Amino acid sequence: MVQGAAGDKAPLWRRPLAVRLAKYTAGSAVATVISELAFLVVYGVAGAGTRLAGVVAFVAGAIPNWTLNRRWTWQRRGRPRLGREVLPYVVVVIGTAVAATALSGLADDWVRGLATPRSFQVALVGMAYLLPYGAVFLLKFLLFERVVFSGPPARSPNAAPSVGSSERR
Repeated sequence: MVQGAAGDKAPLWRRPLAVRLAKYTAGSAVATVISELAFLVVYGVAGAGTRLAGVVAFVAGAIPNWTLNRRWTWQRRGRPRLGREVLPYVVVVIGTAVAATALSGLADDWVRGLATPRSFQVALVGMAYLLPYGAVFLLKFLLFERVVFSGPPARSPNAAPSVGSSERR
């Protein structure tokens, strides 16, 4: 058990940071499955190159990832703040996508020289696509926690100012 600031003894799994990490992990798992399936379909089934497969997979996974992280994990509603939420998020996820696409391209070059079935080659390249996402998993959580979604949620344009708020419209 972890003792909270108010002296309560809440189990670790009920602490806000642990709950956010669990939700982030679940949302990332959903986005990863969607992204990996898109990559394997475009690269393995359709026979496209790793760049196109990487871009399609990125878009397919980024949409649920953004939605789940913003709305479910960090409880953000309303219009996202461009400079505080959107731009840092885009930098983080595009950087990871570029690394994943580059690594899968290197893996594709390597597997083409192997005398193995195409299905095995597709599996190897698919794993290479996932590696950067796994490698930066906790770093992304920390960036989302401390930078992207760190401030108070943006107020919706229709919401009344909170009591004691000196914020101007």
